[in-house]
Amino acid sequence: MKNTKSSLLVILVYVDDNILAGDSTTDIEELKQYLKSQFFLKDLGDLKYFLGLEIAKSSAGTCISPRKYTSELLADTGLTTARPDPTPMKQNLKLDNEDGDLLEDIADFQRLGGRLIYLTVTRPNISFAVQTLSQFMHAPRKPHLEAAFRVVKYLKGRPGQRVFMSAASELKLEAYCDSDWASCPVTRRSSAEAEYRSLADLTCEIIWLQRLNQELGVKVAAPASIHCDNKAAIHVTHNLIFYERTKHMELDCHIVRVKIQKGVIRTEFVPSKEKVADLLTKALSRQQHQHLVSRMGVLNLFKPHLEGMR
Repeated sequence: MKNTKSSLLVILVYVDDNILAGDSTTDIEELKQYLKSQFFLKDLGDLKYFLGLEIAKSSAGTCISPRKYTSELLADTGLTTARPDPTPMKQNLKLDNEDGDLLEDIADFQRLGGRLIYLTVTRPNISFAVQTLSQFMHAPRKPHLEAAFRVVKYLKGRPGQRVFMSAASELKLEAYCDSDWASCPVTRRSSAEAEYRSLADLTCEIIWLQRLNQELGVKVAAPASIHCDNKAAIHVTHNLIFYERTKHMELDCHIVRVKIQKGVIRTEFVPSKEKVADLLTKALSRQQHQHLVSRMGVLNLFKPHLEGMR
């Protein structure tokens, strides 16, 4: 990366695939000519495909779509003609390490899991289902494979879904805080401190993102907003007095309070039904899942394939 007062130039390298990006076409062309003088370089022109992803740019912003990658996944799993599912995972589905027969060949399940993990980059609405399935990579069973196929069939019903990044001049960080430690039946933990500690973890993540944007020369409006549906957690971050039951969490809450006082972040209450983070922590009903997907920047370019959807 080269960042000066007048321009920004970035090279993204993945093995032998590269992206040149910047705000000066002259600088990009000069770098391209230099690289051609040093290496064998095939210029593919404006960015349209990269690592199985489609990129489309307009004056409104940039869309990143895994449509081609998803089509290949459907073909490889033999689910091209399967009936689409309305959500990535059944609500209240319980998966564990003992139910169902072990798969004879775990390599196929592991490959499928890896491909689904890659898809979460541009399809974050499948993140919870995929991270749940990832817990069973070492000894997958038939119910785990059926749940993985459901994720693929969910993708089939929405081939045009893609992440949209607006070209609006002002960038503002909006974060949603949630914690669901007790929901895992395999390694259940106490959730007494979950909301407080997740606020602190999220604050650290925001600080990292702010510093990354600063290094890239991207201006980010302050403060960043953290939306939380737990009024008690929000109260503790603003309250200077710690009670006996919360004093052991002081270090975690202290960083949140300091950043609030410095104007780095601010906490805002959000009703549970509007909390986008629920997509990443639990399986939802069809209606709630679709509602939250519409609020997280995942857009549908094409009409969903709803025929036969259950």
